[in-house]
Amino acid sequence: MKVAAVMTELFPFYRNTKFANDMHQLTFVKKNIEYQPIIPMFERVKLKAAKVIYTDKETSVSVFQETFPNSNRTVYIFKPKNKYFDFEAEDADENIVLFSKAIVNYLQDSDYSIVHCFNEETALIPFMIKNNPKTNRIKSVFTFTNFNPQHHEFLPEIKTSDSYLESILAEIGVIELFKLGIVFADKITTTSKNYANEILSEEFGLGLESFFLQRSKDLYGIMNGVNYKIWNPSKDKYIARNYSADELGEKIRNKDVLIKELGLPDKKWPLIIFGGRLEYRKGIDLVINCLPELSKLKINLVIYGTGEEEYQIRLKEMIGRFPNVFIKIDFNEQIAHKLLAGADFILLPTRVEPGGVSHLYALKYGVIPIARRVGGLLDAIVEQVSVNNMVNGNSLSSANNKNFNGFLFTSYYENSLIDIIREAAEVYYDKKIFRKYIYNAMQADWSWKQSFIQYLEVYRKCFE
Repeated sequence: MKVAAVMTELFPFYRNTKFANDMHQLTFVKKNIEYQPIIPMFERVKLKAAKVIYTDKETSVSVFQETFPNSNRTVYIFKPKNKYFDFEAEDADENIVLFSKAIVNYLQDSDYSIVHCFNEETALIPFMIKNNPKTNRIKSVFTFTNFNPQHHEFLPEIKTSDSYLESILAEIGVIELFKLGIVFADKITTTSKNYANEILSEEFGLGLESFFLQRSKDLYGIMNGVNYKIWNPSKDKYIARNYSADELGEKIRNKDVLIKELGLPDKKWPLIIFGGRLEYRKGIDLVINCLPELSKLKINLVIYGTGEEEYQIRLKEMIGRFPNVFIKIDFNEQIAHKLLAGADFILLPTRVEPGGVSHLYALKYGVIPIARRVGGLLDAIVEQVSVNNMVNGNSLSSANNKNFNGFLFTSYYENSLIDIIREAAEVYYDKKIFRKYIYNAMQADWSWKQSFIQYLEVYRKCFE
């Protein structure tokens, strides 16, 4: 099996978001198949020892082969003649068409069996693959990690001489780029199993739920992985003491150091962190509204991160108001490591979470999530059965509750968040049970290797 993986970012060649790091990790997972990453040549991409291996006569796009630093792995970089690609320019649509055509033309005489298209800018490729008799043998997988489709008419000039494809285009109605990926890819993946179910609904489908429903049997959820070479308490170079599930005394020492550094009142109280993006979708407004009540509990709370100006202003006004609440508007990855090493709980009251990795980092560090029952959080967090989690006599918790590793709540209300924090704090003082939470959390394997095993299964299903 030979896979052409088309993406718009890939560390270290071009990084605009964390997605570039994810694609780097996925590229370097050990595989028993050929996996060739392909990216467009943006202006910020710097070539060092690249060589041209192909030039497409129709589009005048050249393919450069570049090698990863300190590796023999390669990336193919597609560059248009006398310019760069720009998917944010006024002529972004033309750039996307040109890039997609060049990809398909390159694949015509190749021995690739699958093209894996990541995110909206590559969504035209599955249609073009099927619309070309020289490439329609190739299967396509469309993966979206950030579901924010642009609802505008796209590429009205798209035409086909294939009567079957023409009938599908007619059913689509207004042609939108994201739609093309959903409708024409052989398989579709997003960033968690639960989110793959959520987008079938009107609440999460953003107007495309009917298309997802039509393709539901070909829709899969695969979590992004974690780089355990970096996010691993047994070898983390940023924390005071390294530890494992069998050495939790060292984790306690990390907590002692953190409590002292932050000037929080009582190291015996549970330490809860909210870190990362201070955004509406991440639920920071709910946390802020709950602060007066949470400050009355015997807990220590750390809020650390940057984000939307409105919430930064509100939080700055609260700095120093509550002795057991530490607030800092900043972000530094080294500090994030220290917070995980010292915390008991991580707060994730997210409105929408397609996948997420904060809870996966936390689990590896033995930090127990307190999270909303939504999206990718539900894929990884397993709660215990309790009276508070019963509705009409039916438990809302995972059936496999022997592996409990966190706390979940459903309603986006202040009382719901406060109640689940109280419940978690009570469990914290039952050291035998809480140690079991930590042990379960740290045993989970959310590595990129596990993610790729699932992608490989999707590739295989393309040929069934």
